[in-house]
Amino acid sequence: AGSCRCRHDVVLFGMTAACSSCGLRVLFLDVDGVISARTPGKIESTKLKRLVAVCESTHAAVVVSSHWRLVPVQLQLLVRTLRLQGLDVIGVTPSRRPWDPHRPLEITDWLRAYNAAADAHAQPRVLFFAAVDDRPLLDEVGGGELLGHCVTTDKDEGLTEAAAAELKLALCRPIARPALLGGAPPADSTTG
Repeated sequence: AGSCRCRHDVVLFGMTAACSSCGLRVLFLDVDGVISARTPGKIESTKLKRLVAVCESTHAAVVVSSHWRLVPVQLQLLVRTLRLQGLDVIGVTPSRRPWDPHRPLEITDWLRAYNAAADAHAQPRVLFFAAVDDRPLLDEVGGGELLGHCVTTDKDEGLTEAAAAELKLALCRPIARPALLGGAPPADSTTG
């Protein structure tokens, strides 16, 4: 995932990423029901290959939004596995209430914070993103901000070829909501 479409390589907070003219692409990754569907706790090679192909073709970096981020052993396994496949893992989303349906808010919190930090350090902002999850994120609190950037998988099938194709398209849609590009969140970020 090392270079953007224009082939400019830059180092962003210690990771290779896109140049400032193209912006950064980020894929928010859930694990269970996406790359671990048939065997709980195990990453499936076919689904992992699809994920790698999506990230390579779109030059997307990965941010872990899965509950796996809350269990150190699982997070270490995931990050090591993704990095062995050549993917850039640049962070994890913050946790509001882990078992409540607030994942869209965690994603938008991460986007706002990252873009504010990028501005402060004169680094490229995230201009493109997508979230892949087996949960219906658009129906959760704050899900409206993910409209056009969210791919929902079937929990038993995971990342299929069709879902991977949809994910590629979602990663090519620029962020249309200025609030996600950085700065302070809207006055009431708890409504969806």
